[in-house]
Amino acid sequence: MDIIKKILVKSCVIACSDIRPSKPIHGSKSITNRVLLLSSLSEGISSLNNFYDSDDTKAMLNSLQELRLCEVQTHSKHNLILEGCQGQFYKKEYTINVKESGTCARFLLPIAALIGNVTIIGAQRIYERPIQEMVEALDLNVIYLQKEGQLPFKVIDGKFAKHIKIKSQLSSQFVSGILMSAPYFPNDETLIEIIDCNENETIVSESYIEMTIQLMNIYGVRVERLSKTKFLVKKGVYKAQTYDIEPDATALSYDLLHIGLNGGSIETKKISKLQGDAQFLDVIEQMGMQVVREQGFYKIIKNQDLKPQDVNCINFSDTFISLALLMSSIEGQCIIKGIENQRVKECDRIKAVTENLIKVGVVCLQQNNEILIRGKRYQKYNGYRKDITINTYNDHRIAMAFSILGGHFEKVQYQYRIIIDNKDCVRKTFPDFYNHIQSLGLYQQALTYNQEQEFLYNYQYYKEPLYIIGMRGAGKSTLSQYICKQLGFEYISIDNLISNNINEFVTNNGWEQFRRSEKEQFIQILLKYQKNVVVDCGGGIIEDEQIQQLLIGKNVIWIEKDINELIEDLQSQNRPQIGNVMEIYNRRKSIYQRVSKYVFTLPSRKYIQQITSNYDITRYYHRVNELYLHFIKNIQHLNFPKNKIYVSDTNFACIFYEELTILDHQKIHFINRNHNLLEVRMDKIENIEDQFEQIRQQIYNIKFYLDIPIIFTLRTKSQGGFYTGTQYVKIIEQWQNSFIGDYFDIEMDLFNNVRISQNYNNSIILSQHLFEKTEKLQIIEFIDRMKYISEHNPNTICLLKLAIHQNAYPSELTYQEISKLFMGMKFVIPYLVVSMGPNSQLYRTLNKFMVPLSCLTPTAVGQCTIQQLRSIRSLANFEITQNYHIFGDDLSLSRSDLLHQKHFDQLNQQHNKFYTKVSIKKIEQAKPYLNDINFQGASITMPFKEEVQQYLTEQSIEAQIIGAVNCIIKYENQLIGFNTDWWGMFWPIFIRFPRNMQKCLILGNGGTAKTAIFVAAKLFLLQVFLYGRNAQRVEALAKQSKVEFMRQSERNHKFDLIISTIPPGAELPLCEEWFDEKTIVFVANQGDDPLLKKQNSISGREMFEAQAIGQVHLFNGK
Repeated sequence: MDIIKKILVKSCVIACSDIRPSKPIHGSKSITNRVLLLSSLSEGISSLNNFYDSDDTKAMLNSLQELRLCEVQTHSKHNLILEGCQGQFYKKEYTINVKESGTCARFLLPIAALIGNVTIIGAQRIYERPIQEMVEALDLNVIYLQKEGQLPFKVIDGKFAKHIKIKSQLSSQFVSGILMSAPYFPNDETLIEIIDCNENETIVSESYIEMTIQLMNIYGVRVERLSKTKFLVKKGVYKAQTYDIEPDATALSYDLLHIGLNGGSIETKKISKLQGDAQFLDVIEQMGMQVVREQGFYKIIKNQDLKPQDVNCINFSDTFISLALLMSSIEGQCIIKGIENQRVKECDRIKAVTENLIKVGVVCLQQNNEILIRGKRYQKYNGYRKDITINTYNDHRIAMAFSILGGHFEKVQYQYRIIIDNKDCVRKTFPDFYNHIQSLGLYQQALTYNQEQEFLYNYQYYKEPLYIIGMRGAGKSTLSQYICKQLGFEYISIDNLISNNINEFVTNNGWEQFRRSEKEQFIQILLKYQKNVVVDCGGGIIEDEQIQQLLIGKNVIWIEKDINELIEDLQSQNRPQIGNVMEIYNRRKSIYQRVSKYVFTLPSRKYIQQITSNYDITRYYHRVNELYLHFIKNIQHLNFPKNKIYVSDTNFACIFYEELTILDHQKIHFINRNHNLLEVRMDKIENIEDQFEQIRQQIYNIKFYLDIPIIFTLRTKSQGGFYTGTQYVKIIEQWQNSFIGDYFDIEMDLFNNVRISQNYNNSIILSQHLFEKTEKLQIIEFIDRMKYISEHNPNTICLLKLAIHQNAYPSELTYQEISKLFMGMKFVIPYLVVSMGPNSQLYRTLNKFMVPLSCLTPTAVGQCTIQQLRSIRSLANFEITQNYHIFGDDLSLSRSDLLHQKHFDQLNQQHNKFYTKVSIKKIEQAKPYLNDINFQGASITMPFKEEVQQYLTEQSIEAQIIGAVNCIIKYENQLIGFNTDWWGMFWPIFIRFPRNMQKCLILGNGGTAKTAIFVAAKLFLLQVFLYGRNAQRVEALAKQSKVEFMRQSERNHKFDLIISTIPPGAELPLCEEWFDEKTIVFVANQGDDPLLKKQNSISGREMFEAQAIGQVHLFNGK
């Protein structure tokens, strides 16, 4: 099965075991393509040894055969025997498909002109690569089939002047292609001149031109090099050869990258200077690797730390990717240049390498056509790891090099796990790549979904830095300092690092010096700070192109403020003038949009003044702080995960976007009180993409008073909306990082086209609408697809919604039968079956879960208001009573009933929810309550958090990891277990947590102790000890959880954190030596524990309040 997955999946991870010598490298692709053409033009039969089949060489051989230039006699795995055409061309109309091979297109273009009437087609990317320079140099008569100056086109003929002038800076293959065909031009001799390089300059990839000349000489045609840029070729015929193709130097660079990263040695057959990429060996030798050159083979050894080098790759530019990745792992700075032609390869490789290295934390800058890298030693990471997907841009060299880096990351267990997207693009030049690297100790792993790893990473203690950008006066400093105070992050202001008085600094030194200082400080921050910091970047730093490159891909937040209000505020403040504010904003706006990952928009003060009669500026800033804190906590996963709603008697209000402007304070308050979510239908907005900024401002204005999340809903034409699929995807992607913590209704057919935020900050409602008569099998297929997508995205998808028009129901399926088809998912994800049409109102009122209701104007036929819903249910005597309980042994100190009943009464207008205490001695005594038809949920307290799991259908991921449950929800007759204790324990410790904590002691061995072990892991405490009354049980739990078991006699410990999970009144002997004045003591119970007398103690009441946040949401759906 794993083999099948490896073949079928698009992405993969490269794992690393032991370091071993590599297999022999396949034959050089550059030499292979040249000798294929020369052999095909030759007189006689050629034998090519160490021939290697790749997509590129296959495209060349197939095209040569299609043009009837050769006849293949033998084609085995490593040998090809073919007979050439002696330069005799068969003139008729041909079409050749060069696939993605630029080499094939350029080498065969002159031949196509000699034959005449040859159409050249290929893959889409080949149409974007340069070739017009050859067309112009040969003065070809072509008919362009799509875009002028690019493939595909039909070559009618060419003039073949005696003196051909060609530009070579974009590709040396222009020159090589003309050189190899020149002996068959109609002239007695042909002079070929490079005109975009003078005699004193270096020709790009000149070594490949030299390779072409030497191979032509071997095949019997001599090229006379008159000068650096002029070549004379006489008419002639190539003679067939038996040729041994040497190993591919570019492919060898990946093996050398592996050794450079991980150590060890490899051996390879000797590679001649015929291949320019062989110079890679010289570079790594200068960096500190040992290259032993024996007769017939090389041995390369890494036995010392390497040193960074500035390198000019002009003659071996295809290896620059391996070089860049090797440099990224070496402490120090280097510049790689001479790689201009790499912008027009299978992709813009300079851009691709820069973007992907930045993703894994490397400081990497594009400077014109150079790359500056500030490398660092990748260290082993003790916490949970984050998946980083490498965008290969369908480029084989990007995929291969980053696969090697990914293997290194797996070996050292670095912070990031590298996922190679579109892994099969390696087939272009190295089809056997993933088999080959097995000999290096690297192997391909089929990519499987690991929900546990994802959950633990998202909620870990170490948070990646936040970079705050925006105009002066937007509130960057004020908001940044506020969240640092609330979350315990470190605040860094670039302005403050430069000077305590910016006005004075600018007056004395000028803005130019200020910008230089800004840039220097920013780069130092990148190198020094890796976690738990908020960087206030200042207003103008983003105008620097290098800073823009470094910011892209990081957690960059653009603080956006209404520009007119901003100008008013700046005029009232004493700040140094920098020019016209509106002009500066218009200049920077596109940069803010490009580099920011998230956008936070301040609600308009003028709008708030208009919709309320009691506007207060102090209240305004207080609410903005609340909104921003909620925004940041969602980005950093510091809110309790509560995207799924399982509760009965829930609904969402539906309004059109245009109606937002008529919502006043009272209407919004009504929505807050009576609905769980607010759906905003965006379908009828004309030119929606042009109005995005106004829409975002309006949404944030509403959020000032709105306390519930928003569902953003758009529809394509096929689903009853107005947008094309392309428009739809673009809008969703643009919006998802502006509205953090909200919901997006995404059509199932387009889900895979939308790049969902990798951080899972938003929740997805996966929907399908059926308007026409649908067969039973189609319904089953739709639901199976929904289940499959949701099972692979359980942390993102919160609801499955199937909407069926009343006339579209298949006759053999009832609503109840359709609902049953959603059962049996790997993860319990709520689902909703909605009936559409004029006669669907009664059905909607009888639906107990997530009923869509109209708020102002019905957004769909059959919708009713909340008042109508209650009236119909009252007349039908359809009242939904919901019973909730708390199960425990001694509940005398519990205040859960007071807390939850208060929330029920406040949040539910029907007053149909009741919460009671149920004291039990055995878990079996809870069973009658669980089976009650009106039972909807329960809190579970000690000592039943483990025993209750036997009655559950499913558990949340955190409950599974911890192995204990403190909350139950009944959903569609299924009992689902949750654990909110971990959050109750994590949050109070997190906000007090010193950065240098390493050692933790946990007291107890029950379900809460398991929670404490989980929290200690997320806080990345390196030493965790377990101690309790029952030594045997404690030792067993310690072994199971991979923590240390400790006895009372061990007195030689000092702990940074002690977590007590023992029940009130229980006695456990403790050693005073374990405590000092800095020790944080967390007491999980709510009694008057003696440990609360310690200086830095945290009461269980704080845990109760924090964990209750999760339970309140689970019980109320908001």
